[in-house]
Parts: sequence; structure tokens; C-alpha cells
Amino acid sequence: MHPLALIIIALGNIILGIVAWIYIRKFQNATSKHTALLEQNDADLKKKVTELQVLENLSEKASLYAENEKRKLSAMIGSLLDGIAMIDTNFNLIVVNQALYQILKIEGNIDLFKIINSLGEKMDLDKSLKQVFKTRILIKTAPFEINGFVIEVNIEPVKDAHGYLLGVAIVFHDITPEKNLEHLREEFTAMMVHELRTPLTTISYGIDNIMTNLPKVSKEELSTDLNVIKNTTENMLGLVTELLDLAKIEAGKFVVVKKIGDLGKMLEEKAVAFKSLIEQKQLTLVTDIAASLTQVNFDPNRLGQVINNLLSNAVKYTDAGKISLKSQVSGNQVIISIADSGDGIRKEDLSKLFSKFEQLGKGKTGEKVGTGLGLVIAKGIIEAHGGKIWAESEGEGHGTTFSFQIPLQ
Repeated sequence: MHPLALIIIALGNIILGIVAWIYIRKFQNATSKHTALLEQNDADLKKKVTELQVLENLSEKASLYAENEKRKLSAMIGSLLDGIAMIDTNFNLIVVNQALYQILKIEGNIDLFKIINSLGEKMDLDKSLKQVFKTRILIKTAPFEINGFVIEVNIEPVKDAHGYLLGVAIVFHDITPEKNLEHLREEFTAMMVHELRTPLTTISYGIDNIMTNLPKVSKEELSTDLNVIKNTTENMLGLVTELLDLAKIEAGKFVVVKKIGDLGKMLEEKAVAFKSLIEQKQLTLVTDIAASLTQVNFDPNRLGQVINNLLSNAVKYTDAGKISLKSQVSGNQVIISIADSGDGIRKEDLSKLFSKFEQLGKGKTGEKVGTGLGLVIAKGIIEAHGGKIWAESEGEGHGTTFSFQIPLQ
């Protein structure tokens, strides 16, 4: 073969070898890059999987936290005395407490329609809810009565931290106790006005009578009119004193001046003082006073005031039978009891006796008698001695027993 041909063949082989080497290198580089890319993708995938696992754990913890907070919220709402209902933006009822069932007298399953229907004409809840959703402003209703409750309804929008509306809370605020107290205050004020106006009218009439008839009034008539004025004035002063004592008790400034004395002797003296009044009503007075009361630490004036009040009430509300005054020592305490066989008190009213807005009872005409402050002040006096006072009765017509105890020293 021609040498030139051999040279050309050799050069061709060399060129083919170079080309083949170049392609092999390109393939190797591509394979290396692909492998590196696969390794990078695998690392990224593992990272993403790890991140997903972390997110799942966080989501699970967040779900548990939200569930715990929901239970806490439900428990808190359930313990409220006011009726609570919450609805979402689709008017679905999502929260309701037991108090709402009791206020609206709803039985069984509850929904928004039942709540609206149970209110009847008392208020248009549907209209109010739509207004709150539209304006996002709190609505308060005027108080109204329903099922024996006095209710004030507050409808308030519930928003998140960014102001986004989540739903509406409906609060049925039970203001029955406040209304009852307000009514009692009004009665008390009216009674106090009456108690002051009556003696003032008597005094004014007596003075006018004296001034008009002074030239011709006899000495005996003048003395009678002046005694009426004097007694009426003393009654008014007594009432003012009771009011001042009550103010001190409520302000926590009421004090007693205690000293060692013979409590038994004081009780005997009180029994003697009331004996004629008791006999005038043809009642029997029974006393049973312990002999070991000669060294008791008490305020004789204030404790005497309590005994006077309790004996006076016993006489006032007893028309037949007996009144008893007894004392006994129990440990380091002395217990004084005044019992009567009179009108008695309903058991449900016993707890009201020592409230300044309640009175002991009613007279035979049905009219309330007295201011009702005596027992409130008696309670303050006994408590200032470090003791307590209570009443017992089996009901109307079965008499009443008032008792109090104070430390001997």
C-alpha cells in the first residue's frame, strides 16, 4: 500500500480516537453532573421530609393546645351565671352554656331558631344579630322580664387580632338580684319617709294647737300636748340614732365599749322592765338565767339594746302564750335565747331578717310595722362582740326563737 495512504489512514484513526475521547469525556461529565444533581435532589427531598415531619408535630401540638383552650373556654363559659350563646358568620350556634337553658326554659337540643322563638315578642333577636353583623357595633337592650328573670341582652361582635369578624357573642345578663335590691331600696326609702313624716306631722299639729289655743288652754291640756311632742321627738331621735348606727356598721366603724360585768343581773333587770308590758297582753314570762354570768366582758349599753329589741319584738308579735328569756354557758361562750309563741316566721324568710331592707313581719292589718333596722343593728352589735346571732322558727303560727352567743371574755 502506498505510504501516503498509510499516513492518511493513521491520521484518520487518530482523529477518530480524539473524537471518541471527547465524546467519552462529555458522557463522563454529564454522568457526573447527573449523579451530583440526583444527590442534591435526594438531600433536598430529605430536608423537605424533615420539614414536613416538624410541621406535622407542630400542627399536632397546636391542635392539642387549641383543644385544651377550647375546653378551658367551655368550662369558663359553663360556670357563668349569665346565659351565653356564640354564633359564627353563617349564623351557626357554636357555643351555649347551661344558664341560657335555665333563663329561656329551653329543653333538649338547642339552636338559634329556638333561642329566637323562646324570646317571642320580648325582643327581635334576629334583627339585632343582622344589625351587629352589618355595623360590627355592640348592641345593648333595655331590661325585660322573662320566665321570672329580669334580663339585659348584650350582642357583641367577636373579632380576631386583625379585626376580622369571627362571629357574635350574645350575653343574657341576669340582673334580677339588682332589680330586687333596687325595689327593696325604694320600699325602704318610702318607709323611712313615712316614719319621719308621721312624727313631724304630730309635732307640727301639737305646736299649732298650743299656739292657737294658748290663751284658753288649761295647764293639764298644755302638759298633755307637750308630752306628746316630747315622746314623738324622742322617737324621731331614736330613728336617727338607728340610722347613724347602721351607717357606722356598714362603714366598719362601729365599736363597742366592753367591760367586765354581771350579764345575769342585766338580763334579770330587762325581764323586770318588760314584765308589765307582757302582762298587759296577758302573756306569761319565763326566765331561766344561768348563775355563772357575773364575770362577762360585754358592753352593757349595746347588749341591753339588743335584749330590748328582741323582747320588744317578741311582745309585739305574740298575742297568746308565753315569752321566755334564757341563758346558758357552752365552753367559753354564753348563749342568750328569747323565744315566743307568736306569729312565727316562714323558714324561707329567716335568712332575710338581718337585712336592712327587710322587716320582721306584718301587723294584723297586713301593714308593715317598724323600720326593720333593729335586727340589723343587733347583728352589728353582736358581731362587734365577736359573736353571732340567728333565728329559728317552724313556720307561721309556731313562734320564733332568737338566739345570740358572745365570748365570756
